[in-house]
Amino acid sequence: MNARKLMKQIAFFSDGLNKNVWKWLTSVCIYFAVLCFLCFFLPFSKIFTVFHSYESLFDQVEAATDGRLRAAKQYFQTQNPELSSRIYSNRISQVNILFAVGIITIKRTKKTNFLESLGYLLPSVAHMDSILKSHRFFNTSFLFICNVDAFPSTHFDAVDLYKFVPYTERFGNNSLNIPALTIPKTNIRFIDLTTHSTKYSKESFDYAFCLLSAAALNPHFILLLEEDTIPHKDFPSVIEHLITFRLNLPFNQKHEFGFLKLYFPSKWQGFGFEFTKILDLLCCCILVTAVAGVYHYLRSFRSATLPGLNSVLLSAFLVTLLTCLLVGRQNINELRRLSKHFYRLQSSEGCCTQAMVYQPSIVSSMAEYLVNPLSNEHTDLAILDFTYLNSIRTLQVEPNLFFHTGLYTTLNQVQKHPEEFI
Repeated sequence: MNARKLMKQIAFFSDGLNKNVWKWLTSVCIYFAVLCFLCFFLPFSKIFTVFHSYESLFDQVEAATDGRLRAAKQYFQTQNPELSSRIYSNRISQVNILFAVGIITIKRTKKTNFLESLGYLLPSVAHMDSILKSHRFFNTSFLFICNVDAFPSTHFDAVDLYKFVPYTERFGNNSLNIPALTIPKTNIRFIDLTTHSTKYSKESFDYAFCLLSAAALNPHFILLLEEDTIPHKDFPSVIEHLITFRLNLPFNQKHEFGFLKLYFPSKWQGFGFEFTKILDLLCCCILVTAVAGVYHYLRSFRSATLPGLNSVLLSAFLVTLLTCLLVGRQNINELRRLSKHFYRLQSSEGCCTQAMVYQPSIVSSMAEYLVNPLSNEHTDLAILDFTYLNSIRTLQVEPNLFFHTGLYTTLNQVQKHPEEFI
C-alpha cells in the first residue's frame, strides 16, 4: 500500500516536472525566435549579415549618403551667408574661445565620375554649424574648414562653404587672420612643402597644419574632425557633461588629458578577449541572473527549494550569455544613450582620428612629432606613440559620439564593408 502511494507521488512529481520543463523550453524557443527577428535589424549582431547581402547594404549606405547631402544643401539654403560669417568673426575675435572646431577635408570624387563629389563634407559642416549656433554651451565656439587639398580652389564643395564658415587652406589663403604657419623646428612654410615621401607623411603634415591653425587662436579645446563624420544627436549634451562634470576641467587646466577620442570603429567594439570586454559580458550576465533569482525567490516565497533556485540562476546566466553574444556588444552599448550619465570613459585605443578633442597645450610638441621625417606610420599611430613617449593621459568615450559616413577611404579610395555605415 505504501509502495503504491509512493509510486503515485513519484508519477505526480515527474508529470509536474515534465510540464515545467516543456513550459521552460517553449518559453526559451519563443524568446530566441523574437530575439533573432530583432537581430535582423541590428548591424553587428551575429545574424545581420546572414540575411543582408553586401549589395543591399551598399545600396542602403549610398541612399543614406544621398539623403544627408540633400538635407545639408537644404540647410544651407536657409542660412544667411553674411550673418553666418559675422557670427563666426565675432566669436573668433573673442578672448574666451571654448572650442575651435576644425573639419579636415580634401577633394574626394567618385571613381565612376571624377567630377562628382562623394558628398561627405557638406553634411558634416551642416550638422556642426547647426550645433554651434543653437546650443548655449557652444556660444563661444567657432567652426572652420581646413582645406588641405594640393589645389584648394578645385575643391568645390569646400569653396562653396567659405561664405558660411571660416576656412584655412594649407596651399592657399585663410580667413582666420593668422599668419602663414611654418613647419615646427624649421623656417619652411607648410604652403611651400609640396612633395612628401609617402602618402602617410602627407596625411600627418596635413593634420599637424590643421592642429596648429586651430591652436593659433588660443581656444580652451580643439575638436578636430575628418570630413566624413557627423555628430550623434546627443553629442552636445554629452560632451558638455563630460567636460564639465566627469572630467571636472576648469578651462585653464592643462594636461588633464592629451586627447579625448569621440569615435572608434564599431566593428572593433564587439565582445573579445580584452579584460574590459570580458568584464562587460560577465556584468550583464550577473546582473540579469541576480534579478531573475530575486524574482523567482519572491514569487515562490517559502516554497522555493535550493535546486529550483539554482536551475533558475543557471538558466538565466546561460540565456543572458547567449543573448549578449547574439546581439553584440555594439548594440548593448547603445543602451548607454538613455542618459548622458551612462557614457563610459576609458583609455584610448590606437586607431583612428575621425573625431578628436585635444588640449591646445600639447599641440605644438605633437605637431613637431607628426612632421618628423623618420616617421612614416599612420597619423593615428604616430599620435598614440607621442602620448606614450610623453606619458600623456588619453581617453575614449563609449558609445561613439560621432557617426562615420566615409564608405571610401581617403588615402586609397578603398571601399569598406557597408555594415559599418548602416
